[in-house]
Amino acid sequence: MVSAKTSASPGRWQTRSQPVAYGPFRAVTDADTHTITLMAGTQVVKTEMDINTAAYFIAHDPSPILFVQPTQGAALNFSKERFEPTIEVTPALREAIEPFALRNTITHKEYQGGSIDFVGANSPMDLASRAKRVVISDEIDKYPPSAGKEGDPLYLAEERASTYKALGRSKCIRTCSPTDEETSRIGQEYKASDQRRCFVGCPLCGHEQLLTWAHVTWSRSPDGEHLPDSATILCEKCRKPWTEGGRIRALNALEFAPDHGWRQTKPFVCCGIRQEPEVWNDRGRAHCRECGVEAPYDGHAGFHISKIYSKRHRLPDLVREFLDAQGDPEKLKKF
Repeated sequence: MVSAKTSASPGRWQTRSQPVAYGPFRAVTDADTHTITLMAGTQVVKTEMDINTAAYFIAHDPSPILFVQPTQGAALNFSKERFEPTIEVTPALREAIEPFALRNTITHKEYQGGSIDFVGANSPMDLASRAKRVVISDEIDKYPPSAGKEGDPLYLAEERASTYKALGRSKCIRTCSPTDEETSRIGQEYKASDQRRCFVGCPLCGHEQLLTWAHVTWSRSPDGEHLPDSATILCEKCRKPWTEGGRIRALNALEFAPDHGWRQTKPFVCCGIRQEPEVWNDRGRAHCRECGVEAPYDGHAGFHISKIYSKRHRLPDLVREFLDAQGDPEKLKKF
């Protein structure tokens, strides 16, 4: 069923007995998606996405996996400090990996049906060896321009999935926080995707909107001092401010939206008209406003997530970070 944006009921704060995957996590198991680009703020989603994707394919759909970090040292540290602790506390991973303990190392772990290798983007030999079905590339803005003399390390790594891609079974995951707007690799890859963004229903009137810094507002004291603790998000429609509690409730409510708020925003051409998406189906796929046909999709799903969407980061703290960055180009770039 195709419909325009559906307003959420302001009072519908339900609970669900079973966890549900949505956004980039849902895309991992979409049959028609082969590439996922996740551009997110620092300390937001990326590590969970990388680890959970690897864990899913180890425990539920055993496959050969390549996990790429900017350097071999970073790959070793990630496996030791992030992935091995995950194995220890996850029974399904322990059951899959422990029978092969004698053959496993910090950067190479086998399981029935495949193995996972943690490698550096600066190591051409590791990037260009055996075929892998799943390629997870983390912090891609920090990759060197070339892996030795072999060329672009991201494409070199993902070339290892070409056999599986020809069969329609590959998955390539790229994650990073953006750096320079003109040269950021994750920014370039996101632009090449279908550019999905998350629409959140106002907890007061139900109007659905993107959460951007332009929607954030805060007060000043009579003498002009900024008051970060007064930070709110302003609704585009009713013009009423969301409290921090309202922001959290609105984010929680995404679980019950048919498309979980995630919708394609990349312009497309249909019926001879260049269109900004404004009609979506329950999967967040854009449709032509004239004929209703689904917009073209080449299998590359892109997701843009700022800290405003994070329940672990308080809005007043983001305002403090923004104010602290004023006058410092490097701090402002980080922000």
